[in-house]
Amino acid sequence: MALETASQCRPNLTVIGEEMEKNQISLKGIVDDICELVIHEGKKNYGVIVIPEGLVEFIPDFRLLLSKLNRQRENFSVDILSSASRRVFESLPPQVAEKLFLGRDPHGNVQVSKISTEELSIEMVQRRLPSEVYFRPQAHHFGCEERCALPTVFDSIYCYALGHVAGQLVKDELRGFIASLRNLKPKISD
Repeated sequence: MALETASQCRPNLTVIGEEMEKNQISLKGIVDDICELVIHEGKKNYGVIVIPEGLVEFIPDFRLLLSKLNRQRENFSVDILSSASRRVFESLPPQVAEKLFLGRDPHGNVQVSKISTEELSIEMVQRRLPSEVYFRPQAHHFGCEERCALPTVFDSIYCYALGHVAGQLVKDELRGFIASLRNLKPKISD
């Protein structure tokens, strides 16, 4: 998704998870690249950086940290981490580090989906940039919006009809009912 987005909108920087993994780029390396770009492009006072959801799973040093946390399910202590994993953990903003302990998925693993890559990136870049560098980021997480398409005519008419039925149920003060449509195989015009 990040690569296709970049090819369409030409951002100042695009981070591709698979490239970070292949080239063994660390979290610090990604933050350094963003800082360098912000400093270099600072005269423009604007820019776009595309960062994919789930990026942390591709960053080798972060993946190592996640692996250790997934094996250590209870009684976590920083002492169990290797020096490299400890550096990554200690470099994390507190609100991101907390998310590593917000319960586990059904398999007992850290819920990586709780880690906002844009929040992580912004916080780490802000901490690393010199104070005189102008950096006022505005993050936007597209989530499922990035994977959706414009609705078809059928989708639009279907949703309109559902809304109409639901509105009528409310108007008639009918509770405990569900709006549904049947006979959807004929042509839309019918």
